[in-house]
Amino acid sequence: MPPNELRDLIYMALKEGFQIHPDVIRLVEEEPELTSKVIDAISLKKAKSAGDPVIRISDLQLKEPEMAFDRTNLVVNDEYSFSDRISLGSFEDVATLFNNRLLRLREIFSQRPERITFVPVSQITGKKFTGERWVSGIVMERGEGYISVDDGKGPARISVKDRRVYDEAVPGIMLGIKVIYEDGPVAAEAADVEFPDIKWRRVRAKLAVVSGIGAWMNGYERIAEGIKKLRVDGVIFLGNLAYVKGAVMQGKGLVDAYSALGELLKEIPRRTLKVIVPGQTDATNLALPQKPLGYRLVKGMEGVTNLRSLGNPSMINLSGINVLLYYDLGYVKNSANPEVAIKKALKSRVIVPYLGVAPLLPLSVDRLIIENVPGIFIVGGVQKEVDIMYRGVWALGVPDVRTSGRVAVLDLSEIKAEWVEV
Repeated sequence: MPPNELRDLIYMALKEGFQIHPDVIRLVEEEPELTSKVIDAISLKKAKSAGDPVIRISDLQLKEPEMAFDRTNLVVNDEYSFSDRISLGSFEDVATLFNNRLLRLREIFSQRPERITFVPVSQITGKKFTGERWVSGIVMERGEGYISVDDGKGPARISVKDRRVYDEAVPGIMLGIKVIYEDGPVAAEAADVEFPDIKWRRVRAKLAVVSGIGAWMNGYERIAEGIKKLRVDGVIFLGNLAYVKGAVMQGKGLVDAYSALGELLKEIPRRTLKVIVPGQTDATNLALPQKPLGYRLVKGMEGVTNLRSLGNPSMINLSGINVLLYYDLGYVKNSANPEVAIKKALKSRVIVPYLGVAPLLPLSVDRLIIENVPGIFIVGGVQKEVDIMYRGVWALGVPDVRTSGRVAVLDLSEIKAEWVEV
């Protein structure tokens, strides 16, 4: 779009009392035919006396690009991103978020295979008691020889002498604690929000997981050539889909950054299912949960068949198997043992169970709770390969392909992973 026409559009909006969001300006620069959409949005907002004076991409009422679908062995029965329908609050809402986590995990706690009767924490403080009592709550603090647990009605300080209990009680996690009295309440045992064993559904299909492919990063072309040679029924591109900064430094726009990935996707067989999930370097929000790539970025992938664009984290049901996808933004990377960290997320039923290890959006509802038990839990961006089975859940940690040179190929009929060099 010529600069003078763009300037006139901005002036017109200001005259009507509106500002045009920078994302909309960039979009109109790339697609001048959308100017009429902007003008229509201004007129509509003015007629409705809308309170928001900013014209955003969502106001343009753009038609989503049509994605083609061919027959595939992996049937998508359902899918959802953990960021769906999020409503941002203030940072004061973090307290509300943990209250929501407490209430929902307490309900999940009541469904444990081994039922436990919990009492309020007020029953273990302030007076001596005999026998043992179970309490549950969010661990708010962990100090030398003690923890503080809050069940929503106030905190209780509990002494800890058992190292195993101390190691489990990390701030931010919900825990069940068996308490005895020894000159005050003492934690004798800890219980997680475990879920029941699940029966695994076997599917005659192979699924490749590519973590951190990073279009516009060094070595991308070589990796892309290796991925084209894979013979699988589905490919999940998990996190860091494009190095947007690298594309911009070379004078490219956002659509160009993802068009490079789109060209690769078009060379993967049409019938192969393709799933894309963003990460740290992508053009979406940088805190969890991350939204899927927006309309105009995915538009650069038009013509790609069997494509699903999801947020981070997200759940997709493939031929009856719930597959939970998460590209790590710090929790597993900051752990000394990725296997233990991944298992802890499953045990606690929260994708990022600890405080301060990954950026979180200030939401009034905790979107990182694992409500539905997955058959497969895949974590991308980890430091080393992980392949474990925990209470029927197949859990995998997949390092970035740019550093490892390998992708995971999952055989869903044999329930085994092969690490393939590309």
